[in-house]
Amino acid sequence: NDLYADNQLRLMIESPEKKVVGIIDIFNFEPFHNRVEVGIVIADHSRRQGIGLLALELLTKHCFDYLGIHQLYAFTDVTNEACRRLFQKGGFEECALLKDWMRTGKTYRDVVMVQRLNR
Repeated sequence: NDLYADNQLRLMIESPEKKVVGIIDIFNFEPFHNRVEVGIVIADHSRRQGIGLLALELLTKHCFDYLGIHQLYAFTDVTNEACRRLFQKGGFEECALLKDWMRTGKTYRDVVMVQRLNR
C-alpha cells in the first residue's frame, strides 16, 4: 500500500517461525493534520507473548522516523483491558472517553481514545 494514495497501510505480523499471527495497520490518514489511526489484531494463540507490543513499537518507529507522522491514535472499548495495557506500554496516553461510541446489536459501548505524539 501507499499511505499517501490509499490513506492506509496494512502490515501482517509474523512469528519468528514466519507464520502470520496478526495484523497491524494505520488508516484514516489525515495528511494536513499529520495524524493516523492505528489498529492491531493478534491471534488468540499468540497473545501475551510480547508480539503485539513489538509490532506496535516497530510501527510507531516507522511512522515517526520514516513517515514523519506527528500523531498516532486509536479507539478501544473501555472493557478491553488487554488492549488498553498494550497501548499504555507502547507509550500511548488515554486522552478521551467517548460515551456510546460503538454500537453492538441494540446497545452502545463506551470507548477510550489513546494517542501518542511524536515529540
